[in-house]
Amino acid sequence: LGIGNPPETLVAVGSGVADLVVYGTNVYFTVHLPPDMPGLAPPGVVYMAPADVPTDVADLQWVALDQSEPWGIAAAADTIFWVNGLGNPDDQPKSVLASTAAGGGGPGLLALGQTAPWGIAADDSLVYWTDWTDVKAIPHAGGDEIMVAQMQYLARSIAVDDTDVFWINQDKVMQRPKP
Repeated sequence: LGIGNPPETLVAVGSGVADLVVYGTNVYFTVHLPPDMPGLAPPGVVYMAPADVPTDVADLQWVALDQSEPWGIAAAADTIFWVNGLGNPDDQPKSVLASTAAGGGGPGLLALGQTAPWGIAADDSLVYWTDWTDVKAIPHAGGDEIMVAQMQYLARSIAVDDTDVFWINQDKVMQRPKP
């Protein structure tokens, strides 16, 4: 292939792709569908498709349907994690959710009552996300939220490596050792 060749379209869903992650042989991505009425936040879907061949939108598999404006997505330990925004329908708005990487099993709720979740990352034991002014973590199986950082105005994208958590806020790239 190379730089001189055009990229290949893997899936065309029309509009609203928010984030993606490749895990195993699949690509998983969050999509905001057009809202039912002007002024409503868009409903969304978490999809999966083979990462190596184009897929017709009619043949897409889903991980979760009728989500509340899904944004960031991450994968680890055979699990897909994502954050929902305010969204409509009111299916777990402002929350952190998880489902098996095989999909179709329905989402499990990890954290509810967030302010404005946006970015998400995961390692083999914890899920990390940004929530407007906070950076948080929680075990894959749920439990108590762990505060990683506070007062991080407009915390958005987040990533983890073996030892640290990295995120951006309005004007900085931040780092802290994992909890």
